[in-house]
Amino acid sequence: MLVPGSILVIDDATETKEKRKVNDLVNSLRKDGESVLFSDSMPDNENFFEKVRLLIIDLYLAGSNKDESYILCANIIKKIIEKSGLLIVAIWTKHVTDTEKDKQIVKELGDIVGISKVIFLEPFAKEISPKKLVKKIKDSMGSKPQCGLLLETEKCIEKARAPTVSDILSTASIHVILGSLREEIGDVALHREIIYLFLKVLGRHSKPNKEMEAYVKQIRKTSPKIDSTKFGKIFGLQSYYEVNSEEPTWTGDILKKDSKYSVVLTPACDFAQHKRRPIDYIKTVSAKRINSDNLSDKESLKEIKSTFKIKKNIEEIPKAILNGSGLKDRFYVLKFVKDNQNAIFHLVLDFQRVTNIPFKKDAVSLQEGGWERICRIDTPIIDNLLQKYSTYSSRIGVKSIPSKIIKSIADKIERASDS
Repeated sequence: MLVPGSILVIDDATETKEKRKVNDLVNSLRKDGESVLFSDSMPDNENFFEKVRLLIIDLYLAGSNKDESYILCANIIKKIIEKSGLLIVAIWTKHVTDTEKDKQIVKELGDIVGISKVIFLEPFAKEISPKKLVKKIKDSMGSKPQCGLLLETEKCIEKARAPTVSDILSTASIHVILGSLREEIGDVALHREIIYLFLKVLGRHSKPNKEMEAYVKQIRKTSPKIDSTKFGKIFGLQSYYEVNSEEPTWTGDILKKDSKYSVVLTPACDFAQHKRRPIDYIKTVSAKRINSDNLSDKESLKEIKSTFKIKKNIEEIPKAILNGSGLKDRFYVLKFVKDNQNAIFHLVLDFQRVTNIPFKKDAVSLQEGGWERICRIDTPIIDNLLQKYSTYSSRIGVKSIPSKIIKSIADKIERASDS
């Protein structure tokens, strides 16, 4: 398999010799088992763009006018990206002359497209036979470790899909599986629980291969340092996820009302049984927002130190927020949350500020009360949060020994040792 997903070939060749070459390329790829689509211009049917991972395109679709051709190619690439998320572009044209021109073509087209999710291979001359073209594309992708790792990872997931379905269905029928899940979590989140089941089993069947290992080694040798912004985005991607407005309210939902933030603590089992035992209120814990840039501003750090009673130097406050050191047990930090404007921030939850919000039926009723759901906390973060809250709220005080008694015992020991 050259790439997971589909290959889209776009070429408006009119000369018999060129048309034969294009047909040979398409037939050769299909013979190798690739999923190949062909068009001689911008496809009208947008279904063409779904699952496309590799675009082999003639640079001069609009004729000999360079500017028009580049804009048309760029528009096609943008259309595909909207549907597929990642695209590798192989330009196949008779206008390639030398290496410098190749680089210029890629740069100019890349500037017009302006999307980081596009990987341009060097342009290939049409004098190359279809068989050699496929080999060159493969070699070119292999020379780009980031591109190679992404494709190999996707191939592993694609390969795991069939055994995942087989594994699940060999256990029980869909009817029995639904019934089992329903007993566990009720009707409210049944559709999402089915997805979780498939993803969990998919992860077990997705096995890394040697190619992935090789690409990882290459990337680690040349990989630049990751700044806090990039790290925050990756951390957030693993820790939170967006849900649509129709989805029911659930444990771990992060809510916002004006400038206030709250996190839903009501157990999932209560939401699952909501139809049989209606919930009148949901339990939430209040949170204070700290913008990422606040952690590099001295005045903001002073305010954070005072608000959360952190007994550390100003320089140590960012560390206290990001790893929880120096914070009292009543506080819990959700790091690198993203709002609807893609701003990254942190939320400090206060377990002493737990409140109840009226709840009629679902997320819509919360919206009527002015609450907006930002995202949902994923496992294991939500599990850790609930555990910390449970530990804090169920703590039991015991009688302590007075300091005077401890001092008197210490004095006796000291006197005895002197004698």
